[in-house]
Amino acid sequence: MQGIATAQATADGTAGTLTLGTIGPHSTQIKNVLDLFLARHPNARLQHREIQPASPLDLLKSGEVDVATCGCRSASPN
Repeated sequence: MQGIATAQATADGTAGTLTLGTIGPHSTQIKNVLDLFLARHPNARLQHREIQPASPLDLLKSGEVDVATCGCRSASPN
């Protein structure tokens, strides 16, 4: 849930950086969404981290990324 709070704070301009994790070409596939986010929230800064397919949720669980797009399902609520 910390990632959601960070995303909201970044969008509100009260925090500076939102770290996004993606697998492979996902970052290019959502480029329009990221551009729109930055246009609407000029004080925000996005960082990108590449997610490894073998362990797609590790960076999210460790807090190294705030939000992850990986197209995967998790049986665990954590």
